[in-house]
Amino acid sequence: DPAVKWPAELFRRLLPQRAKAGGGLPEYLAKCISIIVQSSKQVVFDPSSVIVASKADVVSIVDPNIFTQRIKPLFVWDTNESAAHYWNAFLWSARISPDTFANLKSNFIAALAKPKSLEPRGYEILCQMFLLVELEFDAIEEQETRGIIGGLSNTAFGYLTSFMRQRLVNSKDGADQYWKQFLEPWLNKFWPRNAQLKTIATMSDFSMMSVYCGSSFPEVLDWLENLGLLGETPENSTLLMALDDNSNNNHEDFIQSSKLADKFPAHVLKLLSIV
Repeated sequence: DPAVKWPAELFRRLLPQRAKAGGGLPEYLAKCISIIVQSSKQVVFDPSSVIVASKADVVSIVDPNIFTQRIKPLFVWDTNESAAHYWNAFLWSARISPDTFANLKSNFIAALAKPKSLEPRGYEILCQMFLLVELEFDAIEEQETRGIIGGLSNTAFGYLTSFMRQRLVNSKDGADQYWKQFLEPWLNKFWPRNAQLKTIATMSDFSMMSVYCGSSFPEVLDWLENLGLLGETPENSTLLMALDDNSNNNHEDFIQSSKLADKFPAHVLKLLSIV
């Protein structure tokens, strides 16, 4: 489809690979973006504008003016009936900068309340972005956060715990530090204590988070148990793999957790009895 290939090729050829924040887009690319977006008039679904929307985060960083004037209107739910298409495209990249979030904040929060309007994978990424913003951007007021949390489904909570688990595994400073600095304070402040919101997905993720925390495993396990966030997850084979000390069968993510039974046998037995 030329309507898709042409703008994609424009970005590939004209967007500098090492574009600087605030440095501005090349003049011809900026002009083309304006023509593409204006041609759609934001009243019908336009494939070319979808490609532009998928590049929104980069444009927001490199050329905030073009983003605000030309691209941001694509994402406004109140004035664009096709906003869902552009949000889905934006979520393809699974990345958002603090500046982009600040520009899209109200419509981003509105999107969280529209799971049926977005593609399932797109909504999952949106929930993960929300948690990233919460944990590392500190860009949402406490009352707003409570309102968002109160409107999420069980499925969305599973998306959040899955992302927490990923952040622990990938933390450069160590999972236990990330837990203490970001996750524990946020969970303590915002995570619902409603037993009806506990699912196999969230309980499995929390149990895995505890074993990822290495030497802090006993304290994290006790903390999660006290908050009532753990429970029976009999099909959680990944947990058994994480605790298995068979050196021939250990994934790199489980190098530390495979030693927990030797270091903290009582707490490993406690975890296994819970799950």
